[in-house]
Amino acid sequence: MPGRLTENDKEPYIEASKLDKERYIRERLLMNSIRTKKLQQIQTCTGVWSRV
Repeated sequence: MPGRLTENDKEPYIEASKLDKERYIRERLLMNSIRTKKLQQIQTCTGVWSRV
């Protein structure tokens, strides 16, 4: 039947979804580390201002 995927057709899609998931996880980790650094900078700045 046209439109149905055979096992051979499914393989590239499975590989692509694994790669997408790995890229998504890497990007989330990167965003979390950037967010943490920004929060630390904000806390450092507010700490300086609160002492004045």
